[in-house]
Amino acid sequence: LHGSNFKSASNYSLQFVQNSPSIFDRCNVVSDRLVECLLYTEAGPLELSVANDHVVISTSKFHVDVVKQPIIAEISPRHTLSGAAFSLTLTGAHLSKSTHVRIGSQLVPITASSDSFIEASLSNGISSGDHFVYVVVGDGLSSTGSMLITGIDMPSITNVEPSAISSSSTALVTVTAQSTILAPMDALQNAISSDADVVALSDKSFVLSFADNIQSNVTLSLGQQIIQIALLPSVLLTSVNPTNFVVGEFHQAQV
Repeated sequence: LHGSNFKSASNYSLQFVQNSPSIFDRCNVVSDRLVECLLYTEAGPLELSVANDHVVISTSKFHVDVVKQPIIAEISPRHTLSGAAFSLTLTGAHLSKSTHVRIGSQLVPITASSDSFIEASLSNGISSGDHFVYVVVGDGLSSTGSMLITGIDMPSITNVEPSAISSSSTALVTVTAQSTILAPMDALQNAISSDADVVALSDKSFVLSFADNIQSNVTLSLGQQIIQIALLPSVLLTSVNPTNFVVGEFHQAQV
């Protein structure tokens, strides 16, 4: 409660305008302008009376919106490359009033939500290690059932083979790292997005599959590292001259 001259009042009472049940208890005068109280009530209009020696000296009407505590049942993904942009999906209950998602100490804006679903986008990713995920309503009400998301560092990339692919056929590219890749396939896929599919993962390498409709050079982000794959120019064979050769003789042909 924000106002003035609170320290001169000796009694505080709170009641619904329409006589609905409520309890206003444990009031603490923080300063002359601030009082904190514990409120048990339902949503609706309230009328606050401030009294001094049981004599009402001030009244104020306002509306209280009671929000059910959000519950997180599941999050996806559970693992991500540290520093890599990704979208986080949360499912649960009572999520529609949520104002933002908190990952560790980082506040993340919500991009889409319903009562059972939230999506948040992180353009700079998270740091390495485990981070608790909460849903927050307003200035303080946090969710129950908090989940962990883990940021995993990507080891240094040492080789990309082949470094150039054709747009006329599907291609497989093997990416080799300096040390063991701890990130699971879904974390790699989330970092790479839809530019390619991660189709295999071994100790120090993984394989990317590219479709046959690539139109330009490909730049992939793996957290703090960038992979660049060139696009080979398409070759169209129109004619061969001559078309007839003598067996056993050396010939030159123009293609």
